[in-house]
Amino acid sequence: LNDDDWSRTAHALKGAARGIGAFDLGDLAARAEAEPPPTDQARSSTIADLRGALRAVERFVAERKR
Repeated sequence: LNDDDWSRTAHALKGAARGIGAFDLGDLAARAEAEPPPTDQARSSTIADLRGALRAVERFVAERKR
């Protein structure tokens, strides 16, 4: 992704996450939106952080469905 695509994607994720109350995920996305990682390695690290936060949201939702 180029920086514009990265920022647009992070912005969309931020809004969606905050809209459902997943504020940790939204905050990570906000940081990614404001400061696109400068290298592929940094982007991979940011994506891993976002995935971790998403997994926490998934676990929360799964627990509430029981």
